[in-house]
Amino acid sequence: MSERAALTRAAGYAAVVMLSDASLIFAFALDGKGGATEMDAAAVEAWSADASPMWLHMDRKEPETRAWLAESGGLSPLVVEALMIEDTRPRCTPIEGGAIVNLRGVNLNPGAEPDEMISLRMWVEPRRLISVRASRLMAVGDAREALLSGSGPTAIGGLLAKLAGALAERVEPVLDNLEEMMDELEDRTLEDAGRPGTQDRLNSTRRQAIHLHRHLRPQRDALSALAGSYFAGLQDIDRSRFREAADRTTRFVEDLEALRDRAAVLHEEALTRQSEKINRTTYVLTLVATIFLPLGFVTGLLGINVGGIPLAESGAGFLIICGALAALAVVEYLIFRWMKLL
Repeated sequence: MSERAALTRAAGYAAVVMLSDASLIFAFALDGKGGATEMDAAAVEAWSADASPMWLHMDRKEPETRAWLAESGGLSPLVVEALMIEDTRPRCTPIEGGAIVNLRGVNLNPGAEPDEMISLRMWVEPRRLISVRASRLMAVGDAREALLSGSGPTAIGGLLAKLAGALAERVEPVLDNLEEMMDELEDRTLEDAGRPGTQDRLNSTRRQAIHLHRHLRPQRDALSALAGSYFAGLQDIDRSRFREAADRTTRFVEDLEALRDRAAVLHEEALTRQSEKINRTTYVLTLVATIFLPLGFVTGLLGINVGGIPLAESGAGFLIICGALAALAVVEYLIFRWMKLL
């Protein structure tokens, strides 16, 4: 229980909202040795600041979550709003003896696009970490498994650093996949820019890079702020881990900027190649039409139904006309070669 909630109860007022199983995803009491004990709703309600450090992970979509955070959780309206707001960006804001930390992780849930990054909102105190999310995050599962196996962090600051590191680790395979896709698209564009599906895949890759960059750039700034912060509960080793996560995220941002630029260049290259192909086809058709235009004029002139048409009564007239037309076509060809149009 927070200090504010304890004062409320001491004054004779009971908490009006109890923690529900729907709101509670899981909760752990850290044992200080890398392990943790799982807590149920009753244990969370009975927790106090002088007990073992607690990690409380809640579902933001449940309507009871906001009420519990404000009433029993003892958080200020400003903190509750920061945790529950619909749209937010990564940030780190020290406030009231703790810090609001919002980070994002890639969406690796089945059927989802990785660039649809999931927000993890956290309120960090020296002995308590409250995190809320709307969708499942693999990075949170990594931290949870580490605690259950006894190889997790020993304090709240270390837990926050573990979550930040796990979020960064989950981004790297997604970026590797994007780079492989870009390499393949570059090869396909060099071979045949007009191959079906190439442009769609290029647009999809470029869109993913833009979306990831949009979220990871402020996340880099948030991690850098954590690395330089000195609010209660953070140790030097934690700040070093935040610095490492910030450096990795900086590299991710630079890689995404390079991917975005490569996609733009590749898009221009594809358009240039398609334009050249169209121009070449149009040029050939124009030359063919130019060659056949005089031939068509002669045949049309000879086909008019009036007297005086040359060779009309001659048995060899057809062959003579065909030979003359062939000779005219050869002359046109030679003229085009002389003019360097062929």
